[in-house]
Amino acid sequence: MLSSGVLAGSASVQGPQGEVAQFEYSGSMLRINAAQNDGYALLRDGHFYTVGYNNGQPMVFDAGAMLKGFGDMAPQAIHGDLGAEIASLKDTGENEVVAGIQGDVYEVQFIDDSGAQRSESLVLSTDKRAQELRDALFQMMNFAESMTPGQEKAKAQSQDIRARLSSLNAGILRYGSEVTVTEISGEPVAAQRFELPAQPLDLQGLGKLFGQ
Repeated sequence: MLSSGVLAGSASVQGPQGEVAQFEYSGSMLRINAAQNDGYALLRDGHFYTVGYNNGQPMVFDAGAMLKGFGDMAPQAIHGDLGAEIASLKDTGENEVVAGIQGDVYEVQFIDDSGAQRSESLVLSTDKRAQELRDALFQMMNFAESMTPGQEKAKAQSQDIRARLSSLNAGILRYGSEVTVTEISGEPVAAQRFELPAQPLDLQGLGKLFGQ
C-alpha cells in the first residue's frame, strides 16, 4: 500500500563499499543517478530506461524490454536479501539517527534457499520522507515483477517485506551495512529531471539472448 498523496523528493543512498546513488521521485516517475558517472536510470510511463553518454551524445535504452528478456533472473537480482523469506521482524526498542531522522532499530531474521537463517539490523522510520522513498522503490519493484514471468516464490517473499513495512507505516533508513540513507529531502524535483534526452533504443533482443 502506498502512502496518500503524490510522491515527491530525493535521497542519497550509500552502499557497502562507499558507493553512492541518488534517487529522485515525482509521482510515478523515479530517476536513479550513479555518483561515479553521468549515467542514470529512469522509470516513467510504464518503461525503465537507462541513459548514458558517448562523446557527449546521449544514448537512451529501453532497459525494461531487457528485463523482460532476462525472465526469471531479474527478480532475484533486484530483490536481494529483502526478497528472501522472513522468519521474524522485531523492534529492539533502540533508536538510531540516520540522515538526520530518528528511526527505530529492528532485527530481521532471513531464511535463505538452503534453509539457513541469518539476522540483520534495520532502521525504520515513519517520517514522511522515509515513507515516500519506500513507495518510490516499491514502484520500481512492482515494475520489475510485472516485466518478469515466473519466480512466484521470490515475488511472494518480496511482497511480504513490503506488506510488513506498510503495516508499520515505515520506510527503511538503513539495512545492515549494505544500504544507508545519507541524505533525504521531501522537496519537489524539477520536471526536466525526468525527461529523456534522446529517443530510446530497444534492448529486447539482447535481453532475450541472455535470458535463453
